Amino acid sequence: MNSKCFVQHVDTPVRLIDTFEQVGETSRPGSRSRHFSTLEDLNHYLEQPDHQLYKNRFISISQKNSWRPLQITQPMLQRIASEHHLSREFLNLPSCFYNRSLATEEAYSIPFSQNTLGEVTEYAYTVRYPEYKQSDGKWAIRQSGVCHAYNAQTSQNVFVLISPVPNSRFQENAENYLTTQKGQASDAAKRLHELLFSTYYPSWREYIASEELTFLPISGTTFSTYIDQPLRLGYDQLSVLVSLHNRFLQMPAMLAHGAEILEELQSSFSEASHARNGNNTTQSLANFRNLRRHCFANSRNADYLQRRIHATAELLSDTLSFRDQVVAKEQNGTMLQLNKSAVFITMLTLLYLPASFVASFFGMNFFDYDEASGGMVGSSMIWIFVVATLGLMAVTFGSYYLLLKHDGQFFSKLAPTVHVRDWRQLKRRFSLRADSPGVDEEKLPI
Repeated sequence: MNSKCFVQHVDTPVRLIDTFEQVGETSRPGSRSRHFSTLEDLNHYLEQPDHQLYKNRFISISQKNSWRPLQITQPMLQRIASEHHLSREFLNLPSCFYNRSLATEEAYSIPFSQNTLGEVTEYAYTVRYPEYKQSDGKWAIRQSGVCHAYNAQTSQNVFVLISPVPNSRFQENAENYLTTQKGQASDAAKRLHELLFSTYYPSWREYIASEELTFLPISGTTFSTYIDQPLRLGYDQLSVLVSLHNRFLQMPAMLAHGAEILEELQSSFSEASHARNGNNTTQSLANFRNLRRHCFANSRNADYLQRRIHATAELLSDTLSFRDQVVAKEQNGTMLQLNKSAVFITMLTLLYLPASFVASFFGMNFFDYDEASGGMVGSSMIWIFVVATLGLMAVTFGSYYLLLKHDGQFFSKLAPTVHVRDWRQLKRRFSLRADSPGVDEEKLPI
C-alpha cells in the first residue's frame, strides 16, 4: 500500500454500523453505529467481547474529495483487514484513492475479484460513475470501492465501502437500508451491491444527455455553414468538440467495466443462493440483469455520440481549413491586383525617368545659357556631381547587399523585445479546465 493513499490524522471519521438478526417476524433488526478517528478507538471497539455478534457489518471510509487521500490511517486499514481476514485484494483497493494534482487513471478501475479463504468468500472491485455537483452545477466522474466478505460458517457479512466524498449518496442509502430493513439480515450484503448500482448508474443517461445538449448546437451550426460566407464557428468550438470526444471516449470503457461486475455478481450470487431465500435471490439476480442491460444501452448511446462528435469535429476542422484557403485565395487575388498596379506604376516610372533626369540634370547650376554664342556653357565643377552620384550609388547598393546577406538580423537586433501575453489563450485554458468533468476546480494547478 502506498502511503499517499492515507492521512496521518483523520478529519472525517470512519463509520461502522453493525446489524443483528431480527427476533420476530415483524420486528426490525437491531443496529448500532460507531465512529473512529484513531487506531486506539478502533482497537477499543474490536476488543469488546460482544463486537462479533453482528450479522452484517458496514464500514464506510471516504475522501475529502476525489483528489485527496483516504480519511483513514494505514494502521487503521490494516487493523480492519486483519480483524475480518480480508485478502490482499482488499488492500489493493486504496491504490485508486490517493493524493493527486492531475486527472490520472481517468478510465482505470480495479477489476472484479473473488477469493475464498477457508469459510470466507470475498468480493472486491471499484466502479466509476457520473455525479452531478449541486454546488457548481456541473458533472463529475466519481469512483467508489467495495469489498464484501461472507463467512459461511457464521453467516456474517462484512461490507467495506470507499467513497470519493463524505456522506455520499450510497452511504446514506446503505445506512438507511441497514437500519430500517425488514426480512432476513443475511440478504443485506447482497442487496447493498444492487443498491450501489441502482444509486449511481441511472445517472449515466442524464450525464450523456447533458453532454449531448452541449454538442447538438455546434453540430447543427457546423452542417449549415458555407465556406464562402463568414463562419459562425471557430477554433473555440473545435476545442469543445475535442473535449467532448475525449469524455465520450471514456464512457464505453467505464460502462463495460460496470457490466462485467454485474455479470460476475450475478454469477457468484446465483451459485451461492440458498433455498430459504430463493425468491429474494431470483429477484436480485433479475435486478442485476436489468442493470447490466442499462449499461449496454448507455454504452451504445455513448459510442454512437462519440462517433458522431468525431465526424462533426472532422467536418468543422475541414471547414475551417477550407475557409482559410478561401481567405488566402482572396488575399492572393488582392495581392495580384496590387502587383499589377505596382507593375503599371513601375512602367510609368521607367517611361518618365529619363526625361525627369535630363530636366533635373540640365536644370542644375552647373550649366548656363550663353546668349552670345547661343549655346550651353558647362561649369568646371561638374565633377562634384559625378563623384557625389557615384558615391551615393555605392553606399546604396552596398547597404542592400549587406541586408540581403544577413537576412534582416541587423534590424531585429536593434528592435526592442516586447513580451505580449495572449489573454484569449489564457482565458480559453481556464474555461476548458473548468468544463472538464471529474475535476475539482479549486485543486487545478495554474
